[in-house]
Amino acid sequence: MKKLVRILQTLRHLKLIQVVYQLWYRVKTKFLNINRYGLYSKHPVMPLHTTQQQLLISHGTCSNGKSFNFLNSTHVFEQTVDWNFNGNGKLWNYNLQYFDYLFEPLLNEPIKQQLIIDFATQLLQNKVKPEPYPVSLRLMNWIIYTSQSGLSNPVVEKALKLQVHYLENNLEHHIQANHLLENYFSLSVAALYLQDAKLTKKAWLGLQKQLQEQVLNDGAHYECSPMYHSIILSRLLLLLDILKNNKYSFFEIEMLENIAAKMLGWLQAFCFNNKSWAHCNDATEGIVIDTPTLFNVAAAMKIPVAAVSLSASGYRRLSNTKFDVLFDAGDIIPAYQPGHAHSDMLQVVININDQPFLVDRGTSTYEANTLRLQERSTSAHNTVTINNNNQSAVWSSFRVARRAKILSVASSMKQCKAAHNGYLYKGVVHERSIHIAENRFEIIDILRGSKANLTAEAHFHFDHSVKPVVNTNMVNTNKGVAVLFSGHQSIELFSYQQALGFNKRVESYKLVVRFNQQLITQFEAA
Repeated sequence: MKKLVRILQTLRHLKLIQVVYQLWYRVKTKFLNINRYGLYSKHPVMPLHTTQQQLLISHGTCSNGKSFNFLNSTHVFEQTVDWNFNGNGKLWNYNLQYFDYLFEPLLNEPIKQQLIIDFATQLLQNKVKPEPYPVSLRLMNWIIYTSQSGLSNPVVEKALKLQVHYLENNLEHHIQANHLLENYFSLSVAALYLQDAKLTKKAWLGLQKQLQEQVLNDGAHYECSPMYHSIILSRLLLLLDILKNNKYSFFEIEMLENIAAKMLGWLQAFCFNNKSWAHCNDATEGIVIDTPTLFNVAAAMKIPVAAVSLSASGYRRLSNTKFDVLFDAGDIIPAYQPGHAHSDMLQVVININDQPFLVDRGTSTYEANTLRLQERSTSAHNTVTINNNNQSAVWSSFRVARRAKILSVASSMKQCKAAHNGYLYKGVVHERSIHIAENRFEIIDILRGSKANLTAEAHFHFDHSVKPVVNTNMVNTNKGVAVLFSGHQSIELFSYQQALGFNKRVESYKLVVRFNQQLITQFEAA
């Protein structure tokens, strides 16, 4: 019965179109044959010009066409590449199929072209089954690479055109969010490459609709992950670069530039003063172009950074010469696609003297395992748990059943106060206030409501560079920062695994502070 309730609580938030397409695709994929998608087989192609090469980088490596490293995991194929290899997980296989390594300067051209030809051959033989998301990224990479390199091969060209038609007919309406947006980015580039007016119009209308829906008023991508925000922004900048350097129709460049400016504005407002960002929701290092590069590319393209304030995304930032604090006071959004959300309401992440101090534990895996559940859990974030429960019922790899809701938010330059109902089923509301001063930052946690037989614990995750020493009511650190507590029952120090990337973790320290009704935490910096 609990399992059924969890499934119903998850499904109730979905759009009808997600349910319909999920059922349809489950049937459709059983009979999939890529060779049936031949609409564009005889279309001529027009090589596309790009100028912002900084947007075309590989986040993995390939050596000699046989050794591949993605997500900090390496696999060496003894002979030919097994494009269906899943020994390092599904996401690793996706990276293998993206072909980002086509833009790796140390990999020689004959190897790059042989890899494309081999994949294309196996795809046409139905030895590799296409999936919309990797097809989207692969199409963009193939189109840009063949345009730049001059590669002309009938097998590759046929496979490329079939994938365009396949993608057009397999848009990820069942997933929505960044997947659907990537589909439309790819279709837009493909439409320009094929010079097909009908496809161009379809791609533009879909892209326009998704950007308007997925970019919030404060400029954030609505999944509220700085990693996915940066990925979408880099894709938008790449499309703008292509549009400005090639013939186009239907696309409204000014509108796209305005959206890019807002997204740049949000990223600037969200980032700490040292240009790093907190690993909120699903976010980690080594996956996306770094923030300074994104701003440099935008400046080269003469796209301004819009002045925005953090609002709709739920985040708030307080900052002075010593403390730089990010506060998460937002709901899980979008409600119909919470796959990259964590149970982390009212979390604080703190940089002190431009160095990480309290951190989001981060994401190191998307596999359906215990570690994935731990990294999404409330206790893995700098907030409060009640009886070690999650605020929101995260489950599986990308599912959320019962959802906590923010009840109130009030903020100013030096303080912020918010409350959520994630533990109302336990009879309490968690309220957190934060205050910033010149040499001090303060957190006040209050539990409002019945507190009988409840155990409240505040969690504080230190960056791996911080070495804490616990005393009676305070913690000293090697960073010259003292953490003082008032209203606590106990302070315990534990180790945890901080994610520095996918499959890359380092032992770090965390505090668990038990309290009853109110806890005051003060950070004092020298």
